[in-house]
Parts: sequence; C-alpha cells; structure tokens
Amino acid sequence: MFLLEQLLPAVALAGAVAALLSALALRCENARFSRAAAVFLPAVAYAAGHFFVTGWTSFPPADTTNWLPYFGLAAAAIVSSACPLPSKTARLAIFGLLCAGAMRLLLAPKFRYAWSAEEGWLQVVGLCALVLLARVGFTLTKRRAPHPIESPLLMVFLPAGTAVALMLSGSLLLGHFGFILSAAHVGALLLFRRSEAFAGEAAAVFSLLHVSLLACGIFFSDLPATSAILLALSPHLASLLERIVGSFVGKTPVPRRAGALRLSAVAALVGVALFVALRSSPPWI
Repeated sequence: MFLLEQLLPAVALAGAVAALLSALALRCENARFSRAAAVFLPAVAYAAGHFFVTGWTSFPPADTTNWLPYFGLAAAAIVSSACPLPSKTARLAIFGLLCAGAMRLLLAPKFRYAWSAEEGWLQVVGLCALVLLARVGFTLTKRRAPHPIESPLLMVFLPAGTAVALMLSGSLLLGHFGFILSAAHVGALLLFRRSEAFAGEAAAVFSLLHVSLLACGIFFSDLPATSAILLALSPHLASLLERIVGSFVGKTPVPRRAGALRLSAVAALVGVALFVALRSSPPWI
C-alpha cells in the first residue's frame, strides 16, 4: 500500500496531462495538428510525471537518468520537423543521429569511468540498433493490425512490463518512470482514431524513450540484457512469429486471429522477460 501511494501521484499526473491535452487536441479538426499532437503529448505528459518525481533538475542534469524527459521532447520536435522530408533515408539518418547523441549522453558516466572509447561507442551503436528495430516492430504491427488501436495499446503495455522488470531488478525509481511512460500513453489513447502517427513518428519517440529506460536498467541497475531485448523487440518478434506461422500453415491468418496471435506472443515474451528479471534479481527482492 505504501508503494502504491508513492507511485500513484506521478503516474496519475502523467495520465491526466495526456488525457487533458488529448481532449483539447480533439477539438481541432486539422489532421496535421492531430498528428503532431499524437507525437508531442506522450512526451510532454512523461516529462510532467518525471519532474514530479525528481523535481526540476539543473541542465544538463547531473544524474543521467534525468535526461529521459529531454530525450522525449527533443525526439518529438526533431521527428515532427523531419516528417515532411520526402526521403525516408534522410529521415532515418536524422533519427539515427538523434539516437546516437541520446545514448552517448545517457552513458556518459560509463564512458568517463568504465569503458574505453571503442567499447563505449560499440554499446551506443547496439542501443541505436535496438531503438530502430523496436520502431520497425511498430511499423510491422501497423501493416498487419486489423484495428489501429493495436500499436497504441502496445505503447501502454510494454512500459508497464518494463516497470515491473526494473523493480524486480532492484530499481524502484526506474520502475516508477516505466509506469509514468505507460500512463502517458494511456492518456494519449484518445487520439488513436484521429492520427496515423502512432505507427510512425510517435512510435519513434516511444522507442527512443523505452530503450533509454531499458538501457538505464542494464547499465545502472541489474536488469538482464536478455529481458531488455525481449521487452524492446517483442512487437517485432511477434510479427515475425506471425509470418512464420503463416508460412507453416500455407496461408495468411485471418486478421483478427493474427492480431490475437501477435498480442499473445507479445504477452508471452514480456512474461519471459519478467521471469528472467526475477531469476536475476538481487537477493533482497
């Protein structure tokens, strides 16, 4: 009960901010505005919840985990600005550079005290690849989903699973941030019918925030890398499983059954990630 009392205010604030801003955005009939709102609202709501927990921090933040709200807001601005570019390669390159810069800032203490430059940049490249693959997972889900709410629901479910895994790994603070990220996307669900951005720009911002949180768990807590990879890539892996099943049976599954298969696969992968985190948890858990 005490833990719930600690977690609830910031989580409720993030959800309320997202819901309020979503309701205001719904009053606007402009499709471009709705698309931009779907990208910015979760980032703004997450920042509100994060700063409610930590208080307003100096810039640049002394604790690298406090870069997370800045990453979300910067990603929303940059991804939205790059959206009109006709070249997919240019948009991908811009997002890749954003990811590399974010991960370098996040892992600054490791560069300073633990790693050589080569080892550090190898870790950055690996995390950037994880972000890009996670984003692709939402693109695959969007193409196959019978209903547009599937991707937004995954953005609610995955950080909640991540929060539990982080708490099992010994970090209540990072777990708290995971629940805040989940709540921010609960509030943004109001916009899912009005915007196609959830599988594009919003998925990019979510993937960067989600993987950044997982990276904090790996390098600054005791989250197993296996759990982090499963949590980040479960939509991608679920879509691949759907294709494998389709090729095995010789036909494409009915869309509703395929959606149920994907969601079941995601739930199973998250369950495995939690089991691995529990097995690797500190002795006091």
